Amino acid sequence: VDSGAGVAGSVASAMLRTLGCEVVELRSESMLDPGTENALTHLSAQVKEDEEAELGLAFDGDGDRLVVVDARGNWVPADQVLMLLATDVLSREPGGDVAFDLECGRHLAHHIVQNGGRPVVAPVGFCQLQAKAAETGAVLAGGFSGHMIFRERWFGIDDAIYGAARLLEILSAEPLTSDEVFAELPQSVSTPYLDVDLDSKEITNAMRILQATADKFFDGAKVDTTSGVRIDFANGWGIVRPAGCRPALRLRFEADDRAAMEQIRSRFQEWFETCELPVTSPLAMEASDG
Repeated sequence: VDSGAGVAGSVASAMLRTLGCEVVELRSESMLDPGTENALTHLSAQVKEDEEAELGLAFDGDGDRLVVVDARGNWVPADQVLMLLATDVLSREPGGDVAFDLECGRHLAHHIVQNGGRPVVAPVGFCQLQAKAAETGAVLAGGFSGHMIFRERWFGIDDAIYGAARLLEILSAEPLTSDEVFAELPQSVSTPYLDVDLDSKEITNAMRILQATADKFFDGAKVDTTSGVRIDFANGWGIVRPAGCRPALRLRFEADDRAAMEQIRSRFQEWFETCELPVTSPLAMEASDG
């Protein structure tokens, strides 16, 4: 368990021990931002080093966002965690709404339908997710940032520590290891959050230009400007928006395979260059299978 410089780790660790888990506590030096690669460095290394480790859990400072690392030390995207939780919740609440934000992967909606639920898409941002969950009475809601809201067997509030308990409830009933359980879920090639630091004026200017040029540049693709700009292609998608917690542009990509991922990222890079925007480094980062 890693909560960085936040307060959630002590509470989470005490709860997990009460549930019968053996817990190793880590303390990263800075506040964790679930969904970004730097949230995983110490946690992933510890899980890989400890042969008996079954799971790694990292919380943000106030315990409302969670990032998961499987038994092999691999990052599990939040939308895959949501798939597993949705399967469990919908087994008791058939036909229930499950809300998720625009940054979640394309497999999630299909998985919810397959398990007897109704997928509901919300704009990016916790307040929007919470509002959509309340509006629809969703039995479960979550975002790629690691927020999770349970209305089934809980109070309809965002609570990652409770979410960790629900995840452990599911995994403890499985004969498989956590990495084997997550491997059975639909897979894509995807990235964590990729941030480009810019000042507020540059961010405002960049988003104005991107929203004005997206339809013309990506003629034939589906363009959604609900939260920044999301572009959906036949073989994947990409999104760029202002980061909510720091002055940066935040990008994320998902595709059917690595070739499609590189194609989509190249299109975005060409788009940024055409618009004369200083957005380069994220397009050189590695994607992960999962």
